[in-house]
Amino acid sequence: MKRFLRIARSGVLAAICYFASGTVILGLEKIEKKACLPAELAGKTHNDYPLYARSIPREITSWCMAGPPIMIIGNQKAFRPGTKDPLPIPSPEERQISVVQVRKNWPLVLPYLAMTTKHKWHLRIGARWNPTEGYYTFPSITIKQLQ
Repeated sequence: MKRFLRIARSGVLAAICYFASGTVILGLEKIEKKACLPAELAGKTHNDYPLYARSIPREITSWCMAGPPIMIIGNQKAFRPGTKDPLPIPSPEERQISVVQVRKNWPLVLPYLAMTTKHKWHLRIGARWNPTEGYYTFPSITIKQLQ
């Protein structure tokens, strides 16, 4: 049991370091690039984040990345029409693990995990793509019940 807990702690620490380094790299890029957030969301906060994080401005979590995500594992069947680009919210009882390349020709990719239960509880964590506006929210962490 102690071995399992040590491995679990190491995994959590590695994930935190990975997400933190991705955020730093994206932050440096944001200094020299235009904002990716649509004008109607400028000045708004995250009502989709957990209660303790809803005061975070959307401007600091929106990013432009190399292109749409690529689903590497999952049973999700909902894609953007005419493409193999997975939609960010799976249908009930579907899930996906996707990756997105931060910049073209860069080796850094950011993950996105999303799943929806049969009772319509939706969980997501990672770099969430908005297929309508073409920007990403990173980091994105949400647990909510869908309508």
